[in-house]
Order: sequence, then C-alpha cells, then structure tokens
Amino acid sequence: MSEKFIFDVPIYRTAKASYNEDQKSYIDECLYDYYDYPEPIRSEVVAFHRENPQSKTRYIDSLQKQYGGPWQFNDIIGYIRLYLDGYQVQGELWYVDVKRVVRKPRHKILICKNAGLGFGRPVDIPPQSSNAEIFNLIMKYLDSVRPRFKNRFIDSSLIETVGPYVNWQSLINGV
Repeated sequence: MSEKFIFDVPIYRTAKASYNEDQKSYIDECLYDYYDYPEPIRSEVVAFHRENPQSKTRYIDSLQKQYGGPWQFNDIIGYIRLYLDGYQVQGELWYVDVKRVVRKPRHKILICKNAGLGFGRPVDIPPQSSNAEIFNLIMKYLDSVRPRFKNRFIDSSLIETVGPYVNWQSLINGV
C-alpha cells in the first residue's frame, strides 16, 4: 500500500502565549523608552499619542512587525507531515535549516530532515480499529515525537478539532 498524507502539524519556536507576552514587552519597552531620551521629549510623545491615537496605533503596528509579526504564520520552524501507510501512522519531519533557531530568521528554508517516512517510531493500527481508536493512535504517535522538541510548541489543535469527525477507516481502506 502507498502512504496517504493526512495532516501537516506545525512546530513553533515557542507557544503563542509566550510569544505574545514577549512581543507586548518589546512594544511596551520601545513605545516610550526612546533609548533614554530626556523626560520632556518623552512627555511630548505621550501627549502627541494621546491627541492622535491613530498615530500611536500605526506605531504599535510597526513595532509588532519589527518584532516578527503575528505568531501563527511567522514563528513556525517546522512541520510534522503525518501519513497513513497501510495500517501504520508515520511521519516526515520538515524543519528549518539553521544551526540556531532565533525569533526573526533572515531566511526560512524548510528541509526534509529524514529521507522519506520514518520520523519517529511508526504506530501500528489494528485492522478492526474504530475511528475513535485510529484517531487515538494518531495522537499517540504525535505524543511520542513531542519529547524530541524540548522547548518547542507542537500545535496539534487542528487535528484535535477535526480528527474525531474523520472516517479514518474509509481513509485507510481507500473507500
């Protein structure tokens, strides 16, 4: 049997809450810090922003972009591509090709970190498994590879949301 692609599970540098907290700290630090400008200048900027809230909003937007933009699409450092290969769940790892993962890389190029399938230990699916059992085995596979990504965030929310409603038996059997 040939493998069937089922999901791409993103791997993030950090969790969303942590990223947003760090971004907010960066914005708060930059907003009125101005690299130790004297107090009269800071007071004028605060007053200007109070009178012109759209200017403050544009400046905050600019600072968000400087920090790295929104978390969901800009902090991804890889994917686990899930496959059903006969009666097995397997994965393929795509990851950034860098020595050190940083917040704002210059160029993000994802490369396949293993030749074909074989990332992590495959999980066998008994032939008479129910849809719920198959879904639980897929989640078991994901849980088994999580320890490889210490201090990283594997976002399995999409498969957790959709997975219980998929007819996994038909997908495996090609019906």
